[in-house]
Parts: sequence; structure tokens; C-alpha cells
Amino acid sequence: MGVSMGGLVGRLALAEMEADDELHCTGMFVAIDAPFQGATLPTGLQALLLGLASSSQEAMQQWHSLHSPAALQLLSNHSTSTAIHELLLQRMEEAGWPRWSRNINVINSHATANPALTSSPLLLMEWELTEGIGSPFFLVAERWRPEWAGEVHEMASFCLPGELNPFSSVGWMNTQCIETTVPETDACNVPGSTAPHVSLFAQSIAASMPLNLETLEGQWDFSFVSHASALGTWEDANPWELVSTALPTAPREPHASLATHHQIEFLQKLQSLWGTIPTTLPNEGVTDYTLGWHQPNLNQLGSLTLQTQGKLHVGNGVTPFHVTTQPCATTIRLTDGSELRVGNSETGVTGVLDMMPGSQLVLEEGSTVVVAAGSTLCLREFASLTLNGGCIVVKSGGTFRVNEDALVAMMAEGLSCCFQPGSDVQLSGALTAEGDGDLVWTNEGSIRWSESATFHVAGNAAWQLDQEGQGTTLLEGSATLGGSGCFSLEGGVLSFPEPLSSLEVMCQFNVSNCALISEGWHEGQDVTTHGKVRVDQSNLGDIRWNHAPLFEVSQSFRGWSNLWTDCWLQFDSSSANIWDNEFIHCHVHCQGNMHPFHIHGNHWTQAWHDDIPALTIASSPAPTRCEGNTWEGGVGLELNQASAVLTCNTWQNCTEACILQGQGPHCFAPACGGGFNRWASNDIHFVMGCCEAPVLNDGRNLMGLCHESFANGTLDHNASTWLLSGNAFVGSLIDNPWQSPLDGMLVSCDDTGQSIQPWMNSLMPYEGCPNEVKPVKTKHLVDGSWGILGQRINGGVSQDNPFTIPSSAER
Repeated sequence: MGVSMGGLVGRLALAEMEADDELHCTGMFVAIDAPFQGATLPTGLQALLLGLASSSQEAMQQWHSLHSPAALQLLSNHSTSTAIHELLLQRMEEAGWPRWSRNINVINSHATANPALTSSPLLLMEWELTEGIGSPFFLVAERWRPEWAGEVHEMASFCLPGELNPFSSVGWMNTQCIETTVPETDACNVPGSTAPHVSLFAQSIAASMPLNLETLEGQWDFSFVSHASALGTWEDANPWELVSTALPTAPREPHASLATHHQIEFLQKLQSLWGTIPTTLPNEGVTDYTLGWHQPNLNQLGSLTLQTQGKLHVGNGVTPFHVTTQPCATTIRLTDGSELRVGNSETGVTGVLDMMPGSQLVLEEGSTVVVAAGSTLCLREFASLTLNGGCIVVKSGGTFRVNEDALVAMMAEGLSCCFQPGSDVQLSGALTAEGDGDLVWTNEGSIRWSESATFHVAGNAAWQLDQEGQGTTLLEGSATLGGSGCFSLEGGVLSFPEPLSSLEVMCQFNVSNCALISEGWHEGQDVTTHGKVRVDQSNLGDIRWNHAPLFEVSQSFRGWSNLWTDCWLQFDSSSANIWDNEFIHCHVHCQGNMHPFHIHGNHWTQAWHDDIPALTIASSPAPTRCEGNTWEGGVGLELNQASAVLTCNTWQNCTEACILQGQGPHCFAPACGGGFNRWASNDIHFVMGCCEAPVLNDGRNLMGLCHESFANGTLDHNASTWLLSGNAFVGSLIDNPWQSPLDGMLVSCDDTGQSIQPWMNSLMPYEGCPNEVKPVKTKHLVDGSWGILGQRINGGVSQDNPFTIPSSAER
């Protein structure tokens, strides 16, 4: 409890402890007329104290009090300086309000009650020498006037008896006029609590003067702590659970007083601390217990165990009800067959259960927590939830919130959370999955992962988030999935709505039948994976995905039958199996490929003006297997210091079909495992960059129409010709079927710069691809046996033409 300025001290202490993650175990914070925006003292009274400071010891003490550090922090209209006060306001704004406690405010004023102040002097005192005989002795303190605002003006004056020695510094008369800058606004004439500063000062002066007081006039009622200051309305969020104000019949009360009506409201709130319920349910025949009915005023729970058939209801089904647990050492435990209900779905009445810092909720096997529509279950900072076989069900319109620094631990296999359509789940804390079984969440509503959320799947645990086709998970910041277990996302949508939304995955990561959507092209990576990855039958839009195993240990990436649109997919030092994917305006960049790395049955569609290769394989001495892929439009394949084996691929309508740079080998022939590729209607089939000649002889490849040239660039040898034999060529490329020059602009990249002429000889008819890689079209095991590259070993071989490019509708 903080009274007056003690309320500021209490607020700062609690808020700053919370900011430092220091558990304070305060369940209720009470402020009594605390000047959160400062207090005021009339400018005329401040000027009078300044002038009298040298006249008496008592006045000097009051002047020192006015200039103490506390007064400089407190007064918003201090006549000397408000800089220290503004620093205090800044500190309070940065600290905010206590969030872990229930905050109660007692205010000694009403929002519409101003004091009855006029422009007459704030204080006027006159003395007489003897009865009936006047004297020149007087004292006056002026009131604020609008015409003086912002100007330096005489705000106090006095003429008091001096010393008998006329040659002293004071003389016979002690006379002064004190000028000060008048504030722009009248801070004392606003709704607020009263204080006796002016009357107490007048009494003190009257008692110290050895003369008869002839005149005493004053305006005693000014606002010391304004209503707005005590409420703290300078901040958007309302931190108060209860605000007790002055009564409309007596709207102005003495500052920091606790009138009877405040005591009644305050004590009713305290009953939430004093009320008790049984520590176990069922108890003495009572199985169902309703907060808001059995205990109408009890809204703070202590430790409780719900046993078989025990039920606790938060809310009486008639009026909304808000319950918090007692902070720190409080445990609510549910055992088999017990149930905790927050709110009432049948009547539509809402409830709120706040698990306060340091408290814990434990759900054993067979227990259930149900959050009704419009109701909320919240884990506050440093609260914990242990799901040891129990389940949380959030109904449509219900909310489950896990605050930052809260902890959710999932210990046992089976369904632990069920989020129904229209539910709202907000995750900001730490979630861990432990054990050896499958931990399942079903989500048909909305899950939001905030910037501070962390997830850890330990050991052999497998955490499955099944969104059943309609659930949505939104990443509202940078989230992390850690551990050595497995996280699986099935169905629904994973959305990256914010510019800095991202997901980093350390554990094994499975995605199936899911839509991953980014709200725009972001800086950095939307998804970064370090462990084994499996992405099947999903749609990805505007996603930047980087697969980069840690500690130089290869981790495989499997991507099957997905649709990628406007994406960037990058592999660093990993193995992969990528097949039957549709890439639309996407770029795949592979660097340092590890064995095995297979790319087969995929289809790229690029814009004709796109000058970035659809697929780049770089710095990969281990051979990459490319089989049955198709590139349409733009730049197709780039091999840069990479070894690749290419079989049954097609390049069609590309500006540059194949870019070959540096060492290979680049295998396009059966002798090294490749061959049977087709180049059809490209601008340029081959662009060379100081590379060794690709292996094309006896490749059984089909060289189709090229609009600009067959090949250009540089080769790493200085022979005058480059001879290609054992391939098929369309008639427009050659002069005769036995031997013919090909259109090209090749030179040697050594010092000689010798021109190299490509030639064709030994023309062969194109026979198609003899061993087509058939895309897998079902999620389950198919008949027949399959080789490591996906070829069918038995069970039949399809005779379909592998180079018929399907339409987008067919795909």
C-alpha cells in the first residue's frame, strides 16, 4: 500500500522489479491519492516562502522543505524548476505499471468538482499596533490570473516589523516584493483533493507576530493532487481493477484520507484475499464449486486439488467473473476425471482465470480445462502449466494466453490442447515437449506466436500441431523451435504477417498439407532450418527458406509434391531429395551439396525477363543428381564449380538454358550416368564460363531450336573445335546429318584466346527417356519397389513421353 507519494514509490518498485524479471509475490497493490502526474502548490504561496526565508527560522525550514529533492520531484508547478519533476515522469512512463498484481486506487476527489477559486488574493493578513490604531504591517500572496500567464509578475509582498537598529540590513521595516514567472495554466483550479497548506501557513505567521491580527482573508481550498494525476490518465492503458473516488455529494476530500465509503469498497476487495474454499474437491459431498456463487466475492485462489468428479467453475453463469491465483507458491492440480471451467458456454457469460507469477497449473491424465466463448485463461509472467496427460479445450471465441516468461511443459503423449474454430491462442512464453510419445495439439482457430516465444522439443519427443485444414498459426515476430526432437505441422496455414516475422528450427521439422504464406518479400530468411526437414504436398508463397545444418553435419531436406510461388529456397552444405515440385517464379540455390543430393521430376516456370537462374548448384564437388526436371522461361540451370549428373531433363523457351562455370564434370551422357536430355526452342542452349567442355558425346540428347546461338562464352582448353557426337539435332541447326558446324561464339579462356568452333557429327535419332522418374501421387506406400533415385525397379515401367510438358491446369 502506498499513500500519497508512497504510491509512486510502490508503483516504481513493483514495475521495475517486473521489468528485471524479479518475482515480488505481491498480490494486491493499493495507491491512496498518489500524485502520478505530480502535485501543485499555489505560486503566490511559493513566492511568499521565498521572501520570508531570511526573516525567521521557521520560514527558513519551510523554504528548505519546498526545495527538497522530494518537493522538486513532486511539484509540477515548482517556481524554481520543473526539470527534476519531468525526469520523474519520464522514469514512471518507462517503468509502466505493475502487471502482476491486482491494482486498487483510492482517489480523494471527483472528476467534475473544481475548487471555488477567484482572482482575489490567495492570502491577505493585516496587523494593528494597538487596538483601534492601524499599522503599515501586512502580508499578501496573489492568486493566478490569466492576464499574467507566462509573464514575470509580483506574486507576493509584505511589510513586517524589522529591527530596532536602523542601520541593520533589515532596518525599521522589513519590506519586500517577490516576482516570479507565472505558469501558463492554473494548475490549482482543477478537480482534485484538498490540502491545508495555506491555512497552516497563515496560522504559523499569526502565531509568530506579537501584534493584533486585524484582517485575515484567504482562499483555503485549492487542488493539491488533481483527479487526473491520481488516476494516472496520461497513459493509454488503464492499470486499475478498482477505482474508488469521492462521492458526488462530497466531491472534494482531504488529500490521502480514507473515508468510510472508501473503506467499504476497499474491504470488499480484501475479501478476495480472506475468503477460502476447500483445498480439495470433492469435499463433504460437494463436487461442483462455483466462484461467484459459493463465494460471491472470492476472486483470488490459493492452492487447490481437483480429484475425480471434482469441478471448479470460474463465473456463476450470470455475471462476468475475474479470478487470479495467489502469487508465488500456489498450485492448482487436476487429476483423472476432474474439470476446470472458465466461463459458461451455455449462458454466454464470461470468466477470466489469471495464473499469477510463481503459480502453477498441473493437468494429470484424464483431466480437462475448458475455456468458454469470450473467456480467457492466462499464464502471467513466471506462471507455469504442466500438461501431464490432461487437455486444454478452448471453445470458439475463447482465449488462451501465455505471457512472456511463462512456461508450458508437455510431459505425456496424446491430445493435450484442442483449439476449436474461432478460438484465439496467444503464445509469448516458453513451451517445452518432453518424453518419448507423440504430443498432439489440434487447432481450428488462430494461434499467434509472438517475438518472445520459444519452443523446445526435447530428446525423442514428437510434437504435432494438427490444424485440420482450417487452423491458422501467425508468427508475429522471430520464433525459435529448438531441441533434438521432432515438430510436425499438419494442414492449415502458417503465416508470416510482419516484416520481421521469421522461424528458426533446430529440431526435425515436418510440414504436410500446409500453406506457408509471407505477407511480402522480407529482409532475411522467413524460415531457417538446421535439422532434418520434410515438406510434402504444401503450398508456399513468398517464402525465403534457408536450409543450413549446424556443426558441418549434413542434415537431409526432403521436398515432395509442393507448389512454390515467388519463393527463394537455399541449401548450404546439406543433402536433399527434391522431387515432383512446381516452382513458379522461384529460385533454388544449392551450395556445397553433400551426397546424396537428388533433384528430380520438378517443374520451373520463370518470367522470360528473369535473369537469375531458376536452379543454381555451386561449390559442390560431390555429384548432384538432376533427373526428369523441366525449365520453362528465363534462365534455367547454373552449374558453378559443381559436379552434376543430368538425365531426362528439358529446357524450353529459356533465354539461357544452361550456364556452366568452372570445373565439373557436367555429365549429359549415359557413360557417366546422364543423357537423354532435351533442349527445345531456347535463345541460347549453353553459356560457358571458363569451364571444361560438358560431357555430351553419345549422350542421346535432343538439341532443339535455338534463336541466338547454340553456345557462347569460354572453355578451359584451346582446341580449335568442340566435337559433339551421338546426339539428335533438329534440322534447322545443322547443314547435313553426318557432320555440321553449329552456331556458337566460343573462345579459349587461356592467354591464347583461340576461337573454338562447335561441330556435330554422328547424328542419332532421339529415342526419348528410357527410364522416366514417375512422380509419386499418393501419400502412402506405393506398389512395386523404388530405387534411391526414385526409379521403379519392379512393378512396371511407364511408356509415357517424358518430354511432354503438361499445362498448368494438368499439373
